[in-house]
Amino acid sequence: MQGLGGARMEALSNERPTGGGGADAMLSFLVDELRPRLASEFRCDDDHGLVGFFGRGHLVGFALLSRPAAFGRYMASSPALSGCEDLLFTLEADCAATHDDLAATVCLGAGEAELTDPFVAPADIVGSMTRMVQLRLRDYPSRELTARLYPGRPTGRRGRTR
Repeated sequence: MQGLGGARMEALSNERPTGGGGADAMLSFLVDELRPRLASEFRCDDDHGLVGFFGRGHLVGFALLSRPAAFGRYMASSPALSGCEDLLFTLEADCAATHDDLAATVCLGAGEAELTDPFVAPADIVGSMTRMVQLRLRDYPSRELTARLYPGRPTGRRGRTR
């Protein structure tokens, strides 16, 4: 990999356990290593967002709930949020118990076809996204949450039409 942080990103990818994981290391790299390096070479402001699709949507949820101040905006498209033995839902309950506020703008979205796509359905994208909308039920004064199911849309993972 080339560019700023390319070698470190490749090392993190090689260190990742074969069964997945590594979200904490990736988040630490993005926030604690790459962001300061970019800021030292380019003009940057402090308004950051994180976007992830499908399995990377899990990383977005992990970042939101484990380091809520790391980004101001979070967007997860077709997010697989129920992986890792429901880790994100455990983190969400812990976050609710320890934080009075969650200052973030969160956008979750999925295509209707993800309800029936045989590849995507086992990831329970729509169901796990619906569960995460429980954030709306928390009394976080600074949190904005938008969730959309786009009717007639293909899956986000493959971007294909039926």
